[in-house]
Amino acid sequence: MPVGFAKVNVAGLEIPREPNLTSFPQPLAQTLSKRRFLVRRWPLMVNIQMSSDTTARTVPIIVAQYALRIHPRRTEHWSLAILYSLNEVEIHEVQGMLDTFHYETFRKSTSFLRSITLCGGCHVGNIPWDLLDAVRKALKDVPVVRHDESWDCQTWVVHALRSLRDFGIIFAHVNEARIRQELAEDRERWENGEDAVYERLYVEAN
Repeated sequence: MPVGFAKVNVAGLEIPREPNLTSFPQPLAQTLSKRRFLVRRWPLMVNIQMSSDTTARTVPIIVAQYALRIHPRRTEHWSLAILYSLNEVEIHEVQGMLDTFHYETFRKSTSFLRSITLCGGCHVGNIPWDLLDAVRKALKDVPVVRHDESWDCQTWVVHALRSLRDFGIIFAHVNEARIRQELAEDRERWENGEDAVYERLYVEAN
């Protein structure tokens, strides 16, 4: 995915990854400005501590949400993020428009928290290190649907999490209703300048 000021297709919209804050409604622009200031003064994060035994290592997987300005049904874009650390994140998501939706995966270094549209998330499970390749393959194999107005990035995330249950890595309490509730609560924390789930996971791991 392009970073900086390059445009990307997200949930059927072409939006700048780092948009001009004047293009947002004033309350949201104020929140984004506040969060951007907090991110810019945030120190470079060290890696989450793990056991030296690779079979015992786990990394958290979260549903990450990004604010959308204009969409017929949604106010957030969803992706799945595997957090190796706060400055090393692997993203899995659907990008594109109604007739061009496609699966994308990429690694981000240091720029994850710098996205001013990132507005919280929901911790949905932990992946053992030795299952990462199998999880990547399973996510790549989740069907992508085009030309269906009821299907989008959020639908893909829900289906992807169902496919990961076979690995025993998704928390038992996780379902779509719970995810939406926790995402709403985490967005409220983000709007208030409090730590979002990825920041809390970093604190807990250290």
